[in-house]
Amino acid sequence: VDSENMASATVTISGNYVQGQDNLVVDWDNTDPLYSKLSVNFDDTTGVLTIETIDNVNNPVDIVGYQNVLRLVKYENLSDNPTTTARVIQFQVNDGESANSLSNTFDITVNITPVNDAPVVTLPVNYTTAGIAYVENGAPIAIGEINLSDVDSSHLSSANDGMYRDWE
Repeated sequence: VDSENMASATVTISGNYVQGQDNLVVDWDNTDPLYSKLSVNFDDTTGVLTIETIDNVNNPVDIVGYQNVLRLVKYENLSDNPTTTARVIQFQVNDGESANSLSNTFDITVNITPVNDAPVVTLPVNYTTAGIAYVENGAPIAIGEINLSDVDSSHLSSANDGMYRDWE
């Protein structure tokens, strides 16, 4: 006899998983009645999100409850420079029966589109921005030790000091 309750579900990044970049979360808050009935854990080493009923005997979760929670699963990429290979997200549920307990699997492909993050210019912590004194016709002076960074690349194609020159 099949059960109307579910014991667990897994959502797996089964294709092209990149540890440290890919993440699965359940986007819910602790006011949801299912929050206290389910345990949710994402294993960063395997790319598997496991959802389990905490007490299947006294506090079961039915098919509709699992369906609602699975609809709240979201993919996110934590990298500023992600690999662009499409990810395959696989869903499967388990009704907890001793035989034939696992459902079929359902796959969804997530295509990754990276965006260019602008480079960043910063000043050292000990540098003040109060201004630099320069005497007319004096010798050139250092205007600051700037730091450049770009999370997408270590190569910059150009830079501009922002100074206006009127060459007449």
